[in-house]
Amino acid sequence: MEIEFSAKNAIDFFQTFAGLFDAEVKGNTFSLPIHIGNGSGTFFEIEDGLSFFIYDVQLNTTSTLKRKGISESKYFPIICWFSYDKIEQTTGDEKKLISKDSPYGIFLASPKIDFSYLIPAKSRIIVFTITITPDWLRENISNKSNSKLLKLLESNKPFAVYEEISFNMARYLEKHTKMELEDMVSLILLRSDVLNFIALFISAVEIRTNTSAATTINHIDIQKLFAVREILTSE
Repeated sequence: MEIEFSAKNAIDFFQTFAGLFDAEVKGNTFSLPIHIGNGSGTFFEIEDGLSFFIYDVQLNTTSTLKRKGISESKYFPIICWFSYDKIEQTTGDEKKLISKDSPYGIFLASPKIDFSYLIPAKSRIIVFTITITPDWLRENISNKSNSKLLKLLESNKPFAVYEEISFNMARYLEKHTKMELEDMVSLILLRSDVLNFIALFISAVEIRTNTSAATTINHIDIQKLFAVREILTSE
């Protein structure tokens, strides 16, 4: 199965995603029909310029999801993969295997770029997507003039940023994978967890963009390090 989609904002993405899979939507939650797979997704508009979307699904057939970039959107998705099953992501000519324990667990994408995912049948897919706008980021950081991330979001250029999911990042969101979506904690606690996660993510991106040391690490060595971490955390 091959599905192509695009979205101008966070709620548009939620509704489009549900519609593509013929899912029943009740309030801010959808459930997959049996002929498509099983699982559900929930959307929260936390505040103006900040939203949160979680989906935990399994598809019956191997599927390719293609996101087509658009030029007029001001919404930037921070896509966080909490799946242990490895998924192939293609961005331009670049292919990466992504999972919670890969170096590419977090993907911040410009609205302008195309990317796709190859989802194997019966793989459990757990994804958190946090959507922010440049205006929201500007209002919530103190060092606006020196923020590399803010400059990137305001540059109007296509880009893709990858980051690992650190232990401290994971603890703020992982608790929500262990709950039934309809029993999610209060919006206040969810907002706190999302903001803590974003703060750690921004710090990681700012540090990485301000150091040249990381560029000297061999890509294969990084993959080996994460393979070892995956073995240790699974024991």
